[in-house]
Amino acid sequence: MSCLSELHFARGSTILVTTCSSKVATITGTLPRCDLGFLSEDECWSILKERAFVDNTAAPADPDLEEVGIEIAKKCAGLPSVAKVFGGMLHSKNGADQWSAILQSKIWDSPEAKEIIISELKLSLDNLKFPFLKQCFAYCSMSKKGSEIERDDLIQMWMAQGLLHPSTENSDLEMEDIGTEYFHILLQNSLLQDLTKDEFGVVAKCKMHALVHDFAELVSKSESVTSSSNKMVGTLKIRHASHIPTSVLESIQKKTLRGLRSLFSNSEVPRNMLPRLRGLHVLNLYNSNIKELPISIGKLKQLRH
Repeated sequence: MSCLSELHFARGSTILVTTCSSKVATITGTLPRCDLGFLSEDECWSILKERAFVDNTAAPADPDLEEVGIEIAKKCAGLPSVAKVFGGMLHSKNGADQWSAILQSKIWDSPEAKEIIISELKLSLDNLKFPFLKQCFAYCSMSKKGSEIERDDLIQMWMAQGLLHPSTENSDLEMEDIGTEYFHILLQNSLLQDLTKDEFGVVAKCKMHALVHDFAELVSKSESVTSSSNKMVGTLKIRHASHIPTSVLESIQKKTLRGLRSLFSNSEVPRNMLPRLRGLHVLNLYNSNIKELPISIGKLKQLRH
C-alpha cells in the first residue's frame, strides 16, 4: 500500500486489485470489495466452444457433440480457467465418443490443466502462513465431495489428529480458538467456501469447490485414500481412509490397519475389524445406518472423536 500511495496518476486513473484473499481485498480496497461469482453453464459452454472450435466459433453441427459439450461445461463448475482447459483438450477431438471420453476423465489427466489450475490452487496453498494449515487443508479431502462440512466438527477432527498448534505470540489460546483461526484462514484464501452462518453471523457450515476437493486429494494422496482414489490401499503409509467399500477395507493388511488414524465409512464396519483398528483417532460412521455399536469399539483406546 505504501508503494501504491507514492504513485502519481493522471486524473481519472484507477487501480483494480484482483486477489483470492479476502484479507488482501479488505486492506487494499478504498471501495467495497466485489466478490465474483461463478459463471453459468451457458457461459462456460460459450468459452469452451470458442476454444474447441478456434476456426469456427459456431455451434458444432453434430447435435450429439453439443449435448456432450454442455455436460462437460457443467463439469467446469463455473470456473473460466477450467472451461479454457477443457476447450483446449477438445480442440483436436472431432467425434462424440472422443468428447465422451473427456467427460468421463479427471481434469488432472491433462498436462495443461495441471499447469494452469494446480498452479493457481498451489499459490493459495503456499500462501498459508503455518505449515500445519496445509495438513488441515489436506485433511478436508476426507469429507465427501460436494457435502456440507460443519465448522465445529472439522475443528474437532483437526484436534483429534494433533494438527492444531498455537503460534508463539498466542501460546495461551484454547485448541478450539486455534482451530477457528485456521478455519477462517482457509476461508480467506478461498480454499473453503462459506455456506451458512449462525445467528451471530459466524460461518457454521462450509463446503469445498469440487476442483479444490480434487486438489486436496492430490495433496494428501501419499497418506490418504478416498472413494475416488485410484491407488491401491494396501500400503503401510495409509493413515486416513474415507468412504471406501467394506470389501476393500477387509483386504487391507493388518499391519496397515494398525497405522490407520481416520476412518470415514457410510457402510457398516464388520465387528471383527474394529479390534484391528487400534490406532484410530477419528471414527466417522455418519449415515452408516448402524443401530447398535459393538462392544469391540471399547478396544479403540486411541479414539478421540
